[in-house]
Parts: sequence; C-alpha cells; structure tokens
Amino acid sequence: MIRIIFLSIFFLYFQYFFAENLAIMTVVPNFLLSIIIFLGITNDEKVTLIFAFILGVIIDLNTPCCFGISTLLFVIIAFILGKVKGSLNKKQLGLYLFLVIVSNLFYFLLRDLIIFVFNVKQGLPIFKIVFLSFYSSLFSFIIILLFLFVSKLHISTKRF
Repeated sequence: MIRIIFLSIFFLYFQYFFAENLAIMTVVPNFLLSIIIFLGITNDEKVTLIFAFILGVIIDLNTPCCFGISTLLFVIIAFILGKVKGSLNKKQLGLYLFLVIVSNLFYFLLRDLIIFVFNVKQGLPIFKIVFLSFYSSLFSFIIILLFLFVSKLHISTKRF
C-alpha cells in the first residue's frame, strides 16, 4: 500500500505540473482517475472510497469554478467499481480496458454535463468529450498496467 501512496503522490504532481505538455487540442488527460480505477478493481472498497474522496478534493481545490464535481464523481466511480469487482475475472486484460473506457466516459460526460448546467452553458462539444475520454483512457490503461507491475514487485530492505 505504501508503494501505491507514493505512486499516487507522483501522479498527483505529474497531473498538475507536466500533464499540460501532453494536451492535444487543449485536452489534458486525467491521471488521478486511473488511480481510482486501479484501486477500485484491486483493493478494498473502503480504501478506494477514501482515496477517491481525497484525490477528488485535491482536484476540486485546484478547479474553483466547479468545486465538488470531481469528488462526487470519483466516489461514485469507486463505489460502482467496488460493487462490480466481485464478478470480475482478474486474468482478462480486455475487461480492464473496458472498465477504464467506461469509467473515463462516465467521468468526463457527467462532469461536463454538470458544468454545462450550472456554469451558464460553458461545456465542451460532445466530440471533444469523447475524444478526451478515449485519450485519457489510453493513459489510464498504461498507468494501471504500471500499478499492477509495481504491486507485484517484492521489494524488501534488509540490513547488512
């Protein structure tokens, strides 16, 4: 769990300091959503909900126009993945890809719908939302594979 916390902190910094360099058509992928998806699939539901709430609040603190949206959506995604996790076959890579794409579509569509309704119709066009979802899904899938690899590592510190 310590490795996951350190990787989460790394991706948090990466999201706010370097993710804009990966933007295409002003579309920046959300790396923190992939952490929630990974934890929702692999860890206990309570741990995932706590991570989802904390990471959602961190995102919302840096987005003053729509405070609370990311926290709400992260917690909903973590809750749904926690309920779906029991019926998953963990050996199927395609299932992970499907969950990543669906979670990203859910997050970006609902986030933009809420922003559109409450912020005087300042939403993105639908094709840009779908592109953002698939673009972010690509990075999310890579990050989840990285997390799976790191969680399988057995690192020990022994004194000489």
